[in-house]
Amino acid sequence: MQLRKVFQEFKAIRDGLKKDKNVERALARLYKLYAILEYQAKRRVLNDKFKELMFTLFDNIERDKSEEAFEKAYKLLMAMVAYSKES
Repeated sequence: MQLRKVFQEFKAIRDGLKKDKNVERALARLYKLYAILEYQAKRRVLNDKFKELMFTLFDNIERDKSEEAFEKAYKLLMAMVAYSKES
């Protein structure tokens, strides 16, 4: 799973949260993303360091359990995608 795909999955979660304001539902969807990232890392499709970065980002969201935490993570991922296009 590449950065862009992770971003698209996360964006779908964040967009759902903006629509229905249900943080618990968004967290449940985020847990699925953890599993996908772990699976991709085990298959060596995904770099372990990238997986750990995403897990740290998602752990912060889980700790805060707020729309603001999702929004900050979204902005960071968006910046990472934009940077990766430039390099």
